[in-house]
Amino acid sequence: MASGAPSARRRWRRAVLWSGLGLVLIMSLAALGLVAYVQMFPEKVARGTIESSSRNAALVRKEIELPGGLRYAYLEGGTGEPLVLLHGFGADKDNFDPAAYFLVPHYRVIVPDHIGFGESSRPAGADYSPPAQAEHLHALVKSLNLARIHLGGNSMGGQIAMAYAVAHSNEVQSLWLLAPAGVWTAPKSEVLARIAAGKRNPMLVQTEEEFLDLFRLVVSKPPFVPRPVLLVLAGVSRIAHYTWVARESCTDSCHTLKSSSWPRLATCRCSKHRSVSPRIT
Repeated sequence: MASGAPSARRRWRRAVLWSGLGLVLIMSLAALGLVAYVQMFPEKVARGTIESSSRNAALVRKEIELPGGLRYAYLEGGTGEPLVLLHGFGADKDNFDPAAYFLVPHYRVIVPDHIGFGESSRPAGADYSPPAQAEHLHALVKSLNLARIHLGGNSMGGQIAMAYAVAHSNEVQSLWLLAPAGVWTAPKSEVLARIAAGKRNPMLVQTEEEFLDLFRLVVSKPPFVPRPVLLVLAGVSRIAHYTWVARESCTDSCHTLKSSSWPRLATCRCSKHRSVSPRIT
């Protein structure tokens, strides 16, 4: 019995070793398969990741054609008072997925792609200025039979939200501005500082490398994203129409909101500090 014990232990050790090697081999093959899949099908990976993010936020993709023929693609989820969220320049409706996760238990959240962006209509030669986009948005709101809305916007979306609130103040319950554009009295951002110095506007993405530069600029701690997937995102982020930038108002969009009575929250973030103001002054 004693002589058989070491032999049994050796067999047990060999079995454990081969099991471990087999597990390592399986994991290595799985990792290689995943890398190969990402390299071969980056579009599917990108789309699957975005769709998973929307599902996690309980948002459903929808489309609607307006009476004038423009088509809006948008995400919707939750119940309660309507909250319309507006994305920024170079972005799309999917950017609000993380925030929507916390909002859908309290609001009926609606996140459209602006006309000229994402999956919405991109009519050539159209007016993409904030006032024009606000009127497109108003047509969408009416088509969805919404009476009064809470309105939030980031960057360009914030300027569109301000234009909407000024034009249709009786139909806005509250205003949420996230680092809005159009507040020209605010301290210059890094992007505006670059432009003032005569450098290229990093928001105008036309090549894959320019998109990668923008990604590094706007994300303080960039997550790991496989390069093939980043290049797919670069393709969909190229802006088809740059007339919005050319026609954007250079006047401060903020001053007309001072006399409004509805609640408003403006938040701004820069590399050194974050400031939150419950009212526009």
